[in-house]
Amino acid sequence: MLSWTEGPNHLIPFWSEESKAAYLDDYLGGRVNVCNAVSEELGGSDFLAMTSVARRDGGDWILSGRKFFVTGGPIVELAFVFARVEGAGHEEISAFLEPLDAPGVERVRVPQTLMVDGFTGELAFNHVRLPGSALIGAEGDGVLFAAMLYNWIRSCRGGLCSGLAQHCAQRALAYARERETFGKPIIEYGPVAGMLTDTYIDLLAMRAVSLELLDRFGRSGGLLDGEVSIRGRRDIAVLKMFNEEALYRIADRAIQIHGGRGLLTETKLEKIFRVARNLRIPGGTTEIQSSAIAETFTADDSADVKVLAAA
Repeated sequence: MLSWTEGPNHLIPFWSEESKAAYLDDYLGGRVNVCNAVSEELGGSDFLAMTSVARRDGGDWILSGRKFFVTGGPIVELAFVFARVEGAGHEEISAFLEPLDAPGVERVRVPQTLMVDGFTGELAFNHVRLPGSALIGAEGDGVLFAAMLYNWIRSCRGGLCSGLAQHCAQRALAYARERETFGKPIIEYGPVAGMLTDTYIDLLAMRAVSLELLDRFGRSGGLLDGEVSIRGRRDIAVLKMFNEEALYRIADRAIQIHGGRGLLTETKLEKIFRVARNLRIPGGTTEIQSSAIAETFTADDSADVKVLAAA
């Protein structure tokens, strides 16, 4: 459930009682999954530029729009659909729980990404009628809910990236010890030993950063309920950005150490490399995380920033 779908998360308390009665048991039991229908083709990281719209029709909602790059879209049963209620302001987005077998919902196509897994889809909502109970929380809460979902995704990057990186490091080290060229193991060549050294340092740093920041989140709270401090915003961006970039470097080195064998799909290292490359975009690109970190330095006068400035 937690592989490429979000699994149960902190939006559940905001579901209506009707939605909980209809879906919650199956959701918690792993019999249905939910995708996040947020991104639009021309929106990307500009979340508030979405054009999907919901309008009231008596006690119901009529939902129209098109969502792009929806992870899990081709196969899951439910979607968190984000749209702007007619007449709402630019920063007022709302969220709806949408069954994907409802009349008017179309799984348009399955564009193939570098993951080559058929798991990213495009969804169209053609005047889909939803009951009033499909609204999650209150009108205009969508920005808060999107932050909660993305922070949940980002908080998982420490374990995900560290685990994959450790696998790559172990595979690279074992291969460098056993593979011989010109009469000696390739681990005895300086360039190979240097890559292994850099990998070891990256891996230790990933684990240290992740444990430090996840411990902070656990003690301070707020990360998954939308009330995130300036320091919390900076830390969650660091967690995502540093781990993804380090995993990408480690996977790349592991393939390089394996030489031609590293390019074979049967080694599975190229799959991890593609995962690493993919991670640097969804959930907020590396560039967005970097900008978020930089912005906190102008808004925060906490002790850690003063120490950084003094250094």
